[in-house]
Amino acid sequence: MRPLRTLCDMHPPANPNPAPPSVIRPIQGLGVAAYVTLAVATIVNVAAALVSAVRITLLERYLAGDPELTQDQLTNSDNLTTATGVGQIVALVAAGVVFTVWLWRARVNSEAISPQMFHRHGRSWVILGWIVPIGNLVIPPRLIRDVWRASGGGPGVGLIAAWWLFWLADLVLGRVVSYGYSSWDTAQGLRTASLIDVYGLAPAVIAAGCAAAIVLRITEFQENARFMRMFPPLQRPEMAAQR
Repeated sequence: MRPLRTLCDMHPPANPNPAPPSVIRPIQGLGVAAYVTLAVATIVNVAAALVSAVRITLLERYLAGDPELTQDQLTNSDNLTTATGVGQIVALVAAGVVFTVWLWRARVNSEAISPQMFHRHGRSWVILGWIVPIGNLVIPPRLIRDVWRASGGGPGVGLIAAWWLFWLADLVLGRVVSYGYSSWDTAQGLRTASLIDVYGLAPAVIAAGCAAAIVLRITEFQENARFMRMFPPLQRPEMAAQR
Protein backbone atom coordinates (compact mmCIF):
# COMPACT_ATOMS: atom_id res chain seq x y z
CA MET A 1 0.00 0.00 0.00
CA ARG A 2 1.46 3.35 -1.06
CA PRO A 3 2.05 6.01 1.62
CA LEU A 4 -0.41 8.88 1.52
CA ARG A 5 2.42 11.32 0.77
CA THR A 6 3.39 9.35 -2.34
CA LEU A 7 -0.17 9.40 -3.59
CA CYS A 8 -0.33 13.16 -3.09
CA ASP A 9 2.92 13.60 -5.02
CA MET A 10 1.56 11.51 -7.89
CA HIS A 11 -1.83 13.24 -7.99
CA PRO A 12 -1.41 16.77 -6.63
CA PRO A 13 -4.62 18.67 -5.85
CA ALA A 14 -5.87 21.29 -8.28
CA ASN A 15 -4.26 24.68 -7.91
CA PRO A 16 -6.72 26.82 -5.91
CA ASN A 17 -5.14 30.00 -7.33
CA PRO A 18 -4.75 29.44 -11.09
CA ALA A 19 -2.69 31.84 -13.17
CA PRO A 20 -4.61 34.86 -14.46
CA PRO A 21 -5.96 34.66 -18.02
CA SER A 22 -3.73 35.69 -20.89
CA VAL A 23 -3.89 39.21 -22.26
CA ILE A 24 -6.46 39.87 -24.99
CA ARG A 25 -4.53 41.54 -27.80
CA PRO A 26 -6.03 44.27 -30.02
CA ILE A 27 -7.63 42.88 -33.15
CA GLN A 28 -9.43 45.85 -34.67
CA GLY A 29 -6.53 46.78 -36.98
CA LEU A 30 -6.41 43.29 -38.44
CA GLY A 31 -10.19 43.38 -38.79
CA VAL A 32 -9.99 46.58 -40.86
CA ALA A 33 -7.27 45.03 -43.03
CA ALA A 34 -9.51 42.01 -43.60
CA TYR A 35 -12.45 44.24 -44.60
CA VAL A 36 -10.27 46.16 -47.07
CA THR A 37 -8.77 43.09 -48.75
CA LEU A 38 -12.20 41.45 -48.99
CA ALA A 39 -13.59 44.62 -50.56
CA VAL A 40 -10.71 44.78 -53.06
CA ALA A 41 -11.21 41.12 -53.98
CA THR A 42 -14.93 41.80 -54.53
CA ILE A 43 -14.19 44.81 -56.76
CA VAL A 44 -11.77 42.73 -58.83
CA ASN A 45 -14.40 39.98 -59.16
CA VAL A 46 -16.96 42.51 -60.38
CA ALA A 47 -14.46 43.83 -62.92
CA ALA A 48 -13.75 40.29 -64.12
CA ALA A 49 -17.48 39.62 -64.51
CA LEU A 50 -17.91 42.80 -66.58
CA VAL A 51 -15.00 41.77 -68.82
CA SER A 52 -16.61 38.35 -69.24
CA ALA A 53 -19.95 39.99 -70.12
CA VAL A 54 -18.26 42.02 -72.86
CA ARG A 55 -16.51 38.87 -74.07
CA ILE A 56 -19.85 37.07 -74.32
CA THR A 57 -21.15 39.85 -76.60
CA LEU A 58 -18.07 39.62 -78.82
CA LEU A 59 -18.29 35.83 -79.03
CA GLU A 60 -21.98 36.02 -79.96
CA ARG A 61 -21.10 38.47 -82.71
CA TYR A 62 -18.37 36.09 -83.87
CA LEU A 63 -20.78 33.12 -83.91
CA ALA A 64 -23.30 35.23 -85.84
CA GLY A 65 -20.65 36.10 -88.43
CA ASP A 66 -20.66 39.86 -87.75
CA PRO A 67 -18.45 41.39 -90.49
CA GLU A 68 -17.66 44.44 -88.36
CA LEU A 69 -16.01 42.38 -85.64
CA THR A 70 -12.23 42.75 -85.82
CA GLN A 71 -9.40 40.53 -84.64
CA ASP A 72 -8.10 43.37 -82.48
CA GLN A 73 -11.37 43.41 -80.52
CA LEU A 74 -11.08 39.68 -79.84
CA THR A 75 -7.40 39.98 -78.89
CA ASN A 76 -8.08 42.87 -76.52
CA SER A 77 -10.88 40.86 -74.90
CA ASP A 78 -8.52 37.93 -74.40
CA ASN A 79 -5.88 40.20 -72.86
CA LEU A 80 -8.40 41.79 -70.50
CA THR A 81 -9.69 38.37 -69.46
CA THR A 82 -6.14 37.23 -68.68
CA ALA A 83 -5.36 40.43 -66.75
CA THR A 84 -8.49 40.27 -64.61
CA GLY A 85 -7.88 36.55 -64.01
CA VAL A 86 -4.42 37.33 -62.64
CA GLY A 87 -5.91 40.16 -60.59
CA GLN A 88 -8.45 37.78 -59.10
CA ILE A 89 -5.71 35.37 -58.03
CA VAL A 90 -3.60 38.14 -56.47
CA ALA A 91 -6.60 39.66 -54.66
CA LEU A 92 -7.75 36.24 -53.43
CA VAL A 93 -4.31 35.36 -52.08
CA ALA A 94 -3.98 38.75 -50.35
CA ALA A 95 -7.45 38.48 -48.79
CA GLY A 96 -6.76 34.87 -47.75
CA VAL A 97 -3.46 35.73 -46.06
CA VAL A 98 -4.91 38.70 -44.16
CA PHE A 99 -8.01 36.73 -43.18
CA THR A 100 -5.84 33.89 -41.86
CA VAL A 101 -3.66 36.29 -39.85
CA TRP A 102 -6.81 37.85 -38.40
CA LEU A 103 -8.22 34.38 -37.61
CA TRP A 104 -5.00 33.38 -35.82
CA ARG A 105 -5.20 36.46 -33.60
CA ALA A 106 -8.91 35.83 -33.03
CA ARG A 107 -8.21 32.22 -32.08
CA VAL A 108 -5.52 33.18 -29.55
CA ASN A 109 -7.75 35.90 -28.11
CA SER A 110 -10.69 33.53 -27.81
CA GLU A 111 -8.58 31.24 -25.62
CA ALA A 112 -7.83 34.19 -23.33
CA ILE A 113 -11.49 35.25 -23.25
CA SER A 114 -12.87 31.78 -22.52
CA PRO A 115 -10.02 29.55 -21.31
CA GLN A 116 -12.51 26.87 -20.30
CA MET A 117 -13.97 26.61 -23.81
CA PHE A 118 -13.10 23.47 -25.80
CA HIS A 119 -11.78 24.00 -29.35
CA ARG A 120 -12.18 21.09 -31.72
CA HIS A 121 -8.92 21.84 -33.56
CA GLY A 122 -5.51 23.03 -32.41
CA ARG A 123 -4.07 26.41 -33.37
CA SER A 124 -1.98 24.96 -36.20
CA TRP A 125 -5.21 24.09 -38.03
CA VAL A 126 -5.89 27.79 -38.50
CA ILE A 127 -3.34 27.43 -41.33
CA LEU A 128 -3.42 23.71 -42.09
CA GLY A 129 -7.20 23.69 -42.26
CA TRP A 130 -7.09 25.56 -45.58
CA ILE A 131 -4.54 23.32 -47.32
CA VAL A 132 -5.02 19.74 -46.06
CA PRO A 133 -7.11 17.84 -48.65
CA ILE A 134 -10.60 16.78 -47.55
CA GLY A 135 -10.06 18.51 -44.21
CA ASN A 136 -10.18 21.89 -45.95
CA LEU A 137 -13.82 21.17 -46.80
CA VAL A 138 -14.96 21.14 -43.16
CA ILE A 139 -12.27 22.46 -40.80
CA PRO A 140 -12.36 26.26 -41.47
CA PRO A 141 -16.04 26.75 -40.55
CA ARG A 142 -15.58 24.56 -37.46
CA LEU A 143 -12.61 26.69 -36.38
CA ILE A 144 -14.54 29.91 -36.86
CA ARG A 145 -17.58 28.50 -35.08
CA ASP A 146 -15.44 27.66 -32.04
CA VAL A 147 -13.76 31.09 -32.08
CA TRP A 148 -17.18 32.75 -32.37
CA ARG A 149 -18.54 30.90 -29.33
CA ALA A 150 -15.37 31.34 -27.25
CA SER A 151 -15.38 35.08 -28.04
CA GLY A 152 -18.76 35.46 -26.38
CA GLY A 153 -20.98 35.32 -29.45
CA GLY A 154 -24.36 33.66 -29.80
CA PRO A 155 -25.11 30.75 -32.13
CA GLY A 156 -23.83 32.34 -35.36
CA VAL A 157 -24.49 29.08 -37.21
CA GLY A 158 -26.52 30.58 -40.06
CA LEU A 159 -23.98 33.26 -40.97
CA ILE A 160 -21.01 30.90 -40.84
CA ALA A 161 -22.85 28.20 -42.81
CA ALA A 162 -23.92 30.71 -45.48
CA TRP A 163 -20.36 31.98 -45.81
CA TRP A 164 -18.95 28.50 -46.22
CA LEU A 165 -21.57 27.23 -48.67
CA PHE A 166 -21.25 30.25 -50.96
CA TRP A 167 -17.46 30.11 -50.68
CA LEU A 168 -17.46 26.47 -51.79
CA ALA A 169 -19.85 27.31 -54.65
CA ASP A 170 -17.53 30.11 -55.75
CA LEU A 171 -14.54 27.74 -55.68
CA VAL A 172 -16.34 25.11 -57.76
CA LEU A 173 -17.52 27.63 -60.35
CA GLY A 174 -14.05 29.16 -60.49
CA ARG A 175 -12.52 25.75 -61.23
CA VAL A 176 -15.08 25.17 -64.00
CA VAL A 177 -14.33 28.57 -65.56
CA SER A 178 -10.56 27.97 -65.43
CA TYR A 179 -10.99 24.56 -67.02
CA GLY A 180 -13.29 25.99 -69.68
CA TYR A 181 -10.92 28.77 -70.67
CA SER A 182 -8.02 26.32 -70.97
CA SER A 183 -9.81 23.35 -72.55
CA TRP A 184 -12.92 24.54 -74.41
CA ASP A 185 -11.18 25.88 -77.51
CA THR A 186 -14.31 26.66 -79.53
CA ALA A 187 -16.15 29.97 -79.57
CA GLN A 188 -19.23 28.30 -78.11
CA GLY A 189 -17.17 26.70 -75.34
CA LEU A 190 -15.54 30.02 -74.45
CA ARG A 191 -18.95 31.67 -74.40
CA THR A 192 -20.19 29.03 -71.95
CA ALA A 193 -17.16 29.55 -69.70
CA SER A 194 -17.72 33.31 -69.77
CA LEU A 195 -21.38 32.85 -68.85
CA ILE A 196 -20.42 30.72 -65.86
CA ASP A 197 -17.92 33.40 -64.86
CA VAL A 198 -20.65 36.06 -64.89
CA TYR A 199 -23.11 33.93 -62.92
CA GLY A 200 -20.32 33.04 -60.49
CA LEU A 201 -20.15 36.66 -59.36
CA ALA A 202 -23.20 36.23 -57.10
CA PRO A 203 -21.79 33.52 -54.77
CA ALA A 204 -18.42 35.30 -54.70
CA VAL A 205 -19.98 38.58 -53.55
CA ILE A 206 -22.26 36.86 -51.01
CA ALA A 207 -19.34 34.83 -49.60
CA ALA A 208 -17.22 37.98 -49.25
CA GLY A 209 -20.09 39.81 -47.56
CA CYS A 210 -20.64 36.97 -45.09
CA ALA A 211 -16.89 36.78 -44.39
CA ALA A 212 -16.82 40.54 -43.70
CA ALA A 213 -19.80 40.16 -41.35
CA ILE A 214 -18.04 37.34 -39.48
CA VAL A 215 -14.90 39.46 -39.11
CA LEU A 216 -16.99 42.39 -37.91
CA ARG A 217 -18.89 40.41 -35.29
CA ILE A 218 -15.96 38.45 -33.85
CA THR A 219 -13.81 41.59 -33.81
CA GLU A 220 -16.60 43.40 -31.95
CA PHE A 221 -16.97 40.54 -29.44
CA GLN A 222 -13.25 40.50 -28.72
CA GLU A 223 -12.80 44.27 -28.51
CA ASN A 224 -15.67 44.41 -26.02
CA ALA A 225 -14.07 41.62 -23.99
CA ARG A 226 -10.73 43.43 -24.09
CA PHE A 227 -12.36 46.63 -22.85
CA MET A 228 -14.06 44.74 -20.03
CA ARG A 229 -10.73 43.14 -19.09
CA MET A 230 -8.89 46.49 -19.12
CA PHE A 231 -11.63 48.41 -17.32
CA PRO A 232 -13.64 46.33 -14.85
CA PRO A 233 -17.01 47.90 -13.94
CA LEU A 234 -15.67 49.94 -11.02
CA GLN A 235 -12.69 51.24 -13.02
CA ARG A 236 -14.31 52.27 -16.30
CA PRO A 237 -13.62 55.88 -17.28
CA GLU A 238 -17.31 56.90 -17.51
CA MET A 239 -18.05 55.45 -14.05
CA ALA A 240 -14.95 57.02 -12.51
CA ALA A 241 -16.08 60.43 -13.81
CA GLN A 242 -19.41 60.04 -12.00
CA ARG A 243 -17.78 59.32 -8.62
